[in-house]
Amino acid sequence: MSKIWAKISEDKKIIPMNDSDYEKLGRIGFDEFYYIDIKKPRNPKFHRMFFALLNLGFQNQEKYKEFEAFRGVMIMEAGYYTRAVSSNGTELFWPKSISFESMDQMEFKSLYDSVLINICKMIGTDKEIVLMELENFM
Repeated sequence: MSKIWAKISEDKKIIPMNDSDYEKLGRIGFDEFYYIDIKKPRNPKFHRMFFALLNLGFQNQEKYKEFEAFRGVMIMEAGYYTRAVSSNGTELFWPKSISFESMDQMEFKSLYDSVLINICKMIGTDKEIVLMELENFM
């Protein structure tokens, strides 16, 4: 069975969010066991705010010429990276994915907070000033 978007009603019923999800749910047999993985999706507005933070940091620095390189470094400096060792013993690092599928809201908030601290240090300003700028940026 594929994934569906649904909400839970006050009386604990599963309510599909659209027609295709309703159809998928309708194919489930009764009196059978299912494994259900419940996840609270990330807040898209918060995701946009994270990119606004990255853009603000990128525009106020001179070390990185490409946004994607800056973004990768900020994610890794926040501790969100994968490490591997190549066959010749070289350590390789790359930023973890921040896709909606790979990171829930709590983990994403932790990443955001770490990147916020790092950007404040990098550009030499207070967190409150950056947060006010983000409000204007959005």
